[in-house]
Amino acid sequence: MIYADNTLFQIKARITTRFHNTETKKVSFSILPHVLQLVSASETDPLAALPIATTIEQAKIINVEHNLGLFVDVGVVGVPGFVHISRISSEEKIENLEKTIGAYKIGTIHPARVLGFNPMDGLYLLSMEKRVIEQPYLRVEDIKIGSVVKGKIEKVLERGGVVINIADGISGVVEEDHLSDIKLKNPEKKFREGIDVRARVCISLSSRDEEQWNNSDIN
Repeated sequence: MIYADNTLFQIKARITTRFHNTETKKVSFSILPHVLQLVSASETDPLAALPIATTIEQAKIINVEHNLGLFVDVGVVGVPGFVHISRISSEEKIENLEKTIGAYKIGTIHPARVLGFNPMDGLYLLSMEKRVIEQPYLRVEDIKIGSVVKGKIEKVLERGGVVINIADGISGVVEEDHLSDIKLKNPEKKFREGIDVRARVCISLSSRDEEQWNNSDIN
């Protein structure tokens, strides 16, 4: 039940969370139609319309939450986007937002990038950070086998080969046999940490393979 102008109204809501580790037992509710009916927020798959890593050139701010973030129109009917306050800028720390003043007031337009989708809230999760928008890849899945990528050598392996950083949080290994068309006697002299290189993707690791690779003795 809710009160408005001293009048009591009864509404339907669905419990979404129970907070057991609090001194006073609490629950949170949702009155969003798709949550009440336990259906998708959109008739179509939102990530089919805007896949993860998609850059939106003109995301229009439609609402501002002072200490929380921005709600934006991404061009998909009925499915807005949300930018958390920590995801607005990579150049400065933003602590307060205003609806009618400032660079991120209602009606302003900014580029943004899709990070995911929250089916419970029916929102695209976005970032307006410049470093995220300019990053060539957000996930390993975005890198096509056979493509040529640019990277920087972040580690030279004692057993031979190098590790190349391709994007923030994404690295690849070049085995010694793939460093050159000919056998190098001292590959460490040619391939040093910090050097920019180009490489062709031969294989993309699955999450399971990547975990095994990260846990292996690479030194």
